Amino acid sequence: MDMKRMMQQAKAIQKQMNDKLEKFDSTKYEYDYKNLIKITIYGNLKIEKIDIDSALIDKDDKITLQEMIAEAVSEATQDLVNEREQITKVL
Repeated sequence: MDMKRMMQQAKAIQKQMNDKLEKFDSTKYEYDYKNLIKITIYGNLKIEKIDIDSALIDKDDKITLQEMIAEAVSEATQDLVNEREQITKVL
């Protein structure tokens, strides 16, 4: 196989990966954390919206709500990081 052909194939593979990553980054994902917190987040980890069930809102227990939101966001972002890694491994 000649070097020019190998370079063309490498560029094609790189373009495929970039296209898939671009699509992934611009796609909205919905996460439902324990049916209490819903997160809308893009593949690039930009959070669009967090919807909190009113049952969680207790003015006397702010700490629990903060912890649950942090856990929900961490879970959603970690899932997307893992999915993104799978895209780069496949190609």
